[in-house]
Amino acid sequence: MSGLRSLATFLALAGAVGVLAFGPVSCRPGDAAPEGAALAGAGAAAGPGQQSATVGGNASATGGRQGIGPGGRSGSPPVLVYPEDRLVRTDREVTYVDLGGNERKVRERLTADGLGNVTLELLEVWDDALQAWVAPTSVQAAVYEQRQLYYVARRDLHFGLPFALQANYGWTEDPQRVTVAGRTCVRTTAHSRKGMGDVELLHEEATGLLLGWTLWNPDGSLYASLTTTSVDDAPPLGGIVWPTDPVVRAPWNDVSDPQALGFTPATPQYLPVGSYLEGRYRVTPVGGGTEMYLARYTDGLRAFSILEFTDPLATGGTTVLSGVPTVRLRQEVAEIEADAVLSGHYTFAAGVLPSEELQLIVAGLLP
Repeated sequence: MSGLRSLATFLALAGAVGVLAFGPVSCRPGDAAPEGAALAGAGAAAGPGQQSATVGGNASATGGRQGIGPGGRSGSPPVLVYPEDRLVRTDREVTYVDLGGNERKVRERLTADGLGNVTLELLEVWDDALQAWVAPTSVQAAVYEQRQLYYVARRDLHFGLPFALQANYGWTEDPQRVTVAGRTCVRTTAHSRKGMGDVELLHEEATGLLLGWTLWNPDGSLYASLTTTSVDDAPPLGGIVWPTDPVVRAPWNDVSDPQALGFTPATPQYLPVGSYLEGRYRVTPVGGGTEMYLARYTDGLRAFSILEFTDPLATGGTTVLSGVPTVRLRQEVAEIEADAVLSGHYTFAAGVLPSEELQLIVAGLLP
């Protein structure tokens, strides 16, 4: 599932945030792995009679770096049910830190019918100047409408390849239960074995429904968090227009696809430590348009994508500065994007990674 439409369209809506020039890059190749489906690991059973704490309302479920206290149990990844996979409506609050180090917040609503259809609507945006929640601008609403499927599938947290989860993370379950949106939840921490930052998960004890998560940077500072503030298990679905995937993805063919697209995808010279390849695809926009190469990677929890295409009119990521390729950065909601354009060839990387990692990925793909 992906919300990618025409790159030119959504990049124009996103807007440029910053530009960094790169010289020679010191590269460490990531681990290669077979393509495969993302599967959740086996879960650890929760014991009865735990104490409870309350999380929710306007407060972030994991705001501030909270550690698992004494008595936390080591175990396996929990068995999760993702909201988009069941009949539910959830209101969520997403907090993220922008490229300038400022904390940003949005409120959104996810509605799913349990049959594969899902919508994600932007409800409100926090205004720092007014210190109040305000209605989104038309541009902000348009970005959400255009990218809603992408946000659900790739920005929201999902388990990736099982062996990546095992290789890159250790797991601890907090014996104390917390309450999220009126639901008793288990708090589990995935401890990064590779120094990429820990991840905290909040899932409903009775159903496994994922109701919150927090991504921490390697230095322990906040990257992004999502907290569910309300849950409706029987939402009205009348009148909803379900979005459809605007692209078709087919497994990449190393023989025929480079000829059809007019280029051979670059071999990554840098990948974040612990990265594994999930799959490579030929992406064709529904209704026609420029075809693209897509590669998806994961460390088991942090997902990112690399995309390339050739378009003589492509001018997005700038050109060359003093002979050095220039990589541009943009901020999305809880996600960062980097891109560069050289001689009409577009190179793009996006994911829930620190900006420095995405810059190095794109720089390592340039000639």
